[in-house]
Amino acid sequence: MSRVPEGGWTAAVRPGERPVCPVDHHSPDYPTTARDLHDELRAACPVGWSEAHGGFWVMSDYESIKDALVEPSRFSSAKTQELDGSWSGGSTIPTTQRAPMLPLEMDPPLGVRYRSLIVPWLSRTAVEPLRPVVTAYVDRLLDQMAPAGRFDVVTDVGAPVPAMVVTKLLGLDESLAERIAWPFHAFESVAKNSPEFRRVLAEMGWVRDLLEDTARERRASPGDDAISRLVTAEVEGAPVPMGDCIGILMTLVGGGVDTTTNALAHALDYLDRDRALRQRILDEPRVVPRVVDELLRAFPPVWQLSRRVTEQTVIGDAVLEPGERVMLSVLAANHDPGVFPDPTTVNIDRPPNRHLTFGWGVHRCAGLHVARLELEVMIERIVRRFPDHRIVREEARRYAASGNVDGYISMPAVFTAQASR
Repeated sequence: MSRVPEGGWTAAVRPGERPVCPVDHHSPDYPTTARDLHDELRAACPVGWSEAHGGFWVMSDYESIKDALVEPSRFSSAKTQELDGSWSGGSTIPTTQRAPMLPLEMDPPLGVRYRSLIVPWLSRTAVEPLRPVVTAYVDRLLDQMAPAGRFDVVTDVGAPVPAMVVTKLLGLDESLAERIAWPFHAFESVAKNSPEFRRVLAEMGWVRDLLEDTARERRASPGDDAISRLVTAEVEGAPVPMGDCIGILMTLVGGGVDTTTNALAHALDYLDRDRALRQRILDEPRVVPRVVDELLRAFPPVWQLSRRVTEQTVIGDAVLEPGERVMLSVLAANHDPGVFPDPTTVNIDRPPNRHLTFGWGVHRCAGLHVARLELEVMIERIVRRFPDHRIVREEARRYAASGNVDGYISMPAVFTAQASR
């Protein structure tokens, strides 16, 4: 269940008992009740136990969550393979039964060394030259939509743009962008028990094969591109194993597409409701980066991260034991009124915005500058080109209860049609 049980949460407990917070982030009602749920948890049971999915701890206050994110020695994100071949741990509850996303599902020191291989490609300085390329690409997309007076935020802009950028960053064929992006978006939007999900898995395998073939070719004949630099790099005096290179590349692709797509959908949905802020973007384009950052705080596309306890840890009434899983609610942290006054209000003039949408610590999202650039360009160009656009909410299709990602399958919008340029 994900609603408050009768009698409330058992935050006040007798010695030796766990504070109980029966949360199920995969339940059908969680997407619509999560914000209110975590507000109540933060006040009554900031760290509590849920029996769902084999049992795990739930954290709902900012400081506890941030502390866990900066202590990988105590809260591990590593995914490990058991003797029976199954996977345990990792960044989700329950654990996904596929190879680890590296370095996301890896602990220091090796995880930090792997991260250091990709950070130079993704720094603010490295990605800023892409801004005119992204702007030109978005403008071409909008030109195609202008005569129709209608577009889909997700499928026509939100998915193609990050996919194109990923191909640019990795030196892949741009014509493959749509196919590369599709399985990562569909993984969250397609029912896991449907025939189409088998296609999702097959296409995910195709992406992995593409990356592996490309990586092997560039290790044999390297060029001046990101994949070549990765596959020819050394860590601790030895080449990075090819399997780990593929894990890193899969993380870059997966992290670079669907989350940004969903962030755009939430941003345009909000700007459709707040026309004053939309007008401010038109009048003061310099505010766009602050708009992006505040909307990322208010509507994080990834709602929670997960960790595994490695040593006994006491937080208030909760005693966390080694091996137990912990769900860190980014959504709850970003709406903690002790850190963000009036958290449900979108306020682009907040002081330094310490939200946790990109995580924190050694696993903070390496692609955050790429995501911000993409969102800044997409939002500014759409608002400027189609200033009267309106979201057709009755036709929008939201993800079912995916447990971790908050997004849309489609989000139609209409505007006054324009002649082609």
